[in-house]
Amino acid sequence: MGLRKGCRVRFRLGDVYYPGAEEIRCGMSEHVELAGRILFLSDSGSARGVYAVLEVAGLATPAIVRVDRLMQPDGTTQSAEDAAALTVAETAGENQL
Repeated sequence: MGLRKGCRVRFRLGDVYYPGAEEIRCGMSEHVELAGRILFLSDSGSARGVYAVLEVAGLATPAIVRVDRLMQPDGTTQSAEDAAALTVAETAGENQL
């Protein structure tokens, strides 16, 4: 199962790139797992689909986490390269509309 917009994922608080973990920690350990829904995948320079922008219940600001740090509900992970290939395929499909 590939990561895409709307997918539910899990991640550790310590893996949040933005907002800073210290801003949302509220006394929790960086090892605490959170769950969210992918709003979209974002690029990093020429690398496609490196970050996921996530909607997380209880957070006012979407969280940004590297794709390779995300876990699907079944515990599997996906590499940034796989996500980049998926992002290119989704973009190509959107351009055909």
